[in-house]
Amino acid sequence: MTNCYKIVSFRIFFGGKTCYVERMLNVEYYIGTIEYYKRELEKLPCVCFGTHRDAQVARVYSKNRQRYKEVKEGTKYWPQCRQIAMSRRQLKSQLKHLRSELTSRYRLKYEMISNDYTILNPKPGRFDTAFWNSLSDEKTSFENDNDYVQKGNHFRSRAEMFIATVLDEMGLSYRYDVKMRVNGRNVFVDFVVYLPQFDRCFLIEFFGKLNDPGYVRDNGDKVGDYYAEGIYNGQEIVFLCGNEHRMPPLQIVREQIEAMINGIACSRVIKATKN
Repeated sequence: MTNCYKIVSFRIFFGGKTCYVERMLNVEYYIGTIEYYKRELEKLPCVCFGTHRDAQVARVYSKNRQRYKEVKEGTKYWPQCRQIAMSRRQLKSQLKHLRSELTSRYRLKYEMISNDYTILNPKPGRFDTAFWNSLSDEKTSFENDNDYVQKGNHFRSRAEMFIATVLDEMGLSYRYDVKMRVNGRNVFVDFVVYLPQFDRCFLIEFFGKLNDPGYVRDNGDKVGDYYAEGIYNGQEIVFLCGNEHRMPPLQIVREQIEAMINGIACSRVIKATKN
C-alpha cells in the first residue's frame, strides 16, 4: 500500500456547534511518534502499580525484571514511584492509541512496517528543542482582557482561541504570544508549536484584520522580516488569514497544521527504497 493520506472524519465542538474535520496525518508521523514514545518509555525505570493485601503499591523491578520491591502508599519513596508508574502508564496508553490509529487508518501494523523506515538523527537547527527551551515568557503589551479563554489561557481574538482549541485537540504542545528576534527586530509570534518526537518547532501567525489598511502595512513588514530570515510559509511557519468578520474555516486551519507536521515527519522518517 502506498503512503497516500487517508482521510478520516471526526467531530469537534465549538459553541454548541458540531464541526466535521478531516484528519490527514501520514504514516511517517505515526512511525516517528511511536518510536519516540518507545524511547521515552525505555528511559524510565520499570515501575508499575500493583496491589498487596487490597492496598495499592508500586512495584520497582530490577534491570532483568525478574525481581521487584514493593513501595507502599504513604512511604518516603511513594511520590516518586507513583509519578514514574503514572508516566509509564500514560506512555503505554499513547503507544496503544497510535498503533490502533495507524491500523485503522492505513490498515498497516506498526510491527510489520517499522523496519521499512529509518529515523534520521536530527541536526541542530533554528527551531529545534534548544529553541523551544530558550523561549521567553514575556508577553506583548497589547491589551488582552476579553472573554476568549481556552484551558485557562486568554486570547486576543476568537479565531486565535479556535486555533488553540485545534492544537489542544491534536494533543500538540504550544506557547502563545511568544517574543522572538526576527531580522533585527522584536516580534511576538501568535503560536510556537513543539514536536519533540522530531526535535522541531514551527510557528503559526494569524492575521485577523486584513480589511484594515494600517494593519496590513504593519504586518506586511512582519511577513517581510520572516522571509528575510528564511522563515517561509509552509516550511517553518503557517500563515492564517481573516478579517474582523471572517476567520478561516476550522477544517482549513487543521489541514494546514497537519500539512506542516507531515512535511516535518517526512524530513525525519525515510522509507527505504527497494531495488
